[in-house]
Amino acid sequence: NLLTPTTFAQDIVDVLCKSGANVGVKVKYWAEKHGMGGFLGVARGSCEPPVFLEISYHGGENKGENPVILVGSGITFNSGGVCLKRNKREMGRMRGDIGGAACVAAVTRAVAELKLPINLRTLIPLVENMPGSDVAGQLVLADALHYSNHFKPRVVLSVGSLSPGIGKSIGTVGAAAFTPLDSLWTRVQGAAIHTGDRSVRLPLWDIHRERMVNYEGDHVIGRDDSSCSTASFLKQFIHSKDWIHFEMDNVMVSCQKDCPYLRDGMSGRPTRTLIELIAQMTCIDCK
Repeated sequence: NLLTPTTFAQDIVDVLCKSGANVGVKVKYWAEKHGMGGFLGVARGSCEPPVFLEISYHGGENKGENPVILVGSGITFNSGGVCLKRNKREMGRMRGDIGGAACVAAVTRAVAELKLPINLRTLIPLVENMPGSDVAGQLVLADALHYSNHFKPRVVLSVGSLSPGIGKSIGTVGAAAFTPLDSLWTRVQGAAIHTGDRSVRLPLWDIHRERMVNYEGDHVIGRDDSSCSTASFLKQFIHSKDWIHFEMDNVMVSCQKDCPYLRDGMSGRPTRTLIELIAQMTCIDCK
């Protein structure tokens, strides 16, 4: 109840501007102008105004070089919208739905402070999801991914906690990863070996998108809101095949008993792996 979109945005401005990144703060009118209906629809249930952050870091020799795009879902609190969380335990951990935004902000800070020779553009839609909306993360991230197409990205890395059931499938060994590109997945695997923060690749098939909502006349006859369907849905909003999405709900909270190198509470995963991935990309460029 303390970390609102406006508060988070101010914190990011204070931290990242000192690191050499430029932070643009966009408001509701800007989102309306860019047709971000999903983002604004989620915000409608809350009295807190939505904020969209556009952060740029120019470390490459050529400032016009196509940037790496980071996109992080920033639900500062997720009540579940019209589908309220079932108990206080579920509701309490929903403060962690800011995790995607926090992750990409931390990666941006690291890249800037390390002065890596790469151009980076980070997009963070910030909104509070109160009763009056649904599937907040998917809608917010979809609009941000669609907006990223304007920058002709070199590669797009998106992060969010969109699928609460993912932990039942793969446990907490690593974030789920979805990409249509084998070569990009190979790079992620290489980065994960160095950091120890691994990911598990899951399928990204058209059938998952088709099963997300099936209609027969005016009636919904089935709904598949699995992590695979969520990723397949997001895939429709981005033009480039050079895209990978990380589903972090299952690794959002860490237990020191299971992971001695992490403290109890919000884990920040997969921040380390994304930093390493971008650093390795700059080394490949140098070669």
